[in-house]
Amino acid sequence: LTLLARMAPSSERSRSPARTREREFAVHLGPKYAERAAALEAAGSDSLLVIMDFDQTLTRFCGHDGSPGLQCHEIMLRHMDLDKKPGLRSCMEPLIEWHDMEEERRMEICQGDKAARAEKSRWFNETFAMASRQFDCANLVADCVARANTQLREGLDDTFRLLDRHGVPALLVSAGLQQVIQTILDNGKVQLPSEFRLVTNDMSDGKSRVTARSKAGALSLLPDFAEFSKGRSHVLLLGDKPSDCVVAEGLPSSTTVLKVGFMEEHRPAPKALKSQLE
Repeated sequence: LTLLARMAPSSERSRSPARTREREFAVHLGPKYAERAAALEAAGSDSLLVIMDFDQTLTRFCGHDGSPGLQCHEIMLRHMDLDKKPGLRSCMEPLIEWHDMEEERRMEICQGDKAARAEKSRWFNETFAMASRQFDCANLVADCVARANTQLREGLDDTFRLLDRHGVPALLVSAGLQQVIQTILDNGKVQLPSEFRLVTNDMSDGKSRVTARSKAGALSLLPDFAEFSKGRSHVLLLGDKPSDCVVAEGLPSSTTVLKVGFMEEHRPAPKALKSQLE
């Protein structure tokens, strides 16, 4: 946040160097950045709300072992002891097979039908949610997270403390898993802001509440969102994929939104995402 605040306005194609304690990286600023950033700065912290994704937004694309960092569902599917409970293996193996499959093969199975592909995603999410409740997989989270390579982004605790110091509420909207997210944050000794809400999937309720396809309506899942966001006319939205941006559709039309996307290192930003970001 500090780096963004200090950054000079630039064109969409420019690359502004920035540095963290560990490495240098590039920041791409879109044509609306200067206007939106100035609006947020002028409005001040009393008008600001921060909405963020979790996987690959608060965590890094790269794991601590140098391989791709695992996301919430991957952590469970990769490291869950399938023989821990009778019937767990037969329930989870089809999900693991589908998850590990290349997208090209998935579309081949769906005969190129996008509706059939969407139905498969629903099957995956709903089956995982029901199985998690049936086999009480929430009790397996601590062990799975301990074996995973997932790492939080550096400075996250400092950022949350900064928000708390200025009274800025933070809302985490994720298609991930509540117990996994909480365990990763706890293991990282991250102190959450006092005004913090989490909208995600609870492994104990047997329902798939938030998915990449349903994020546009995610804010409606927070009963007290109107009160939580009262007077917050400016939003900083953090994500890493197009579906993270659609959360803004649930905000009042008068809201000024500055969207910031985290891109995978050494890979070009997807055009579909870059076009939606400031």
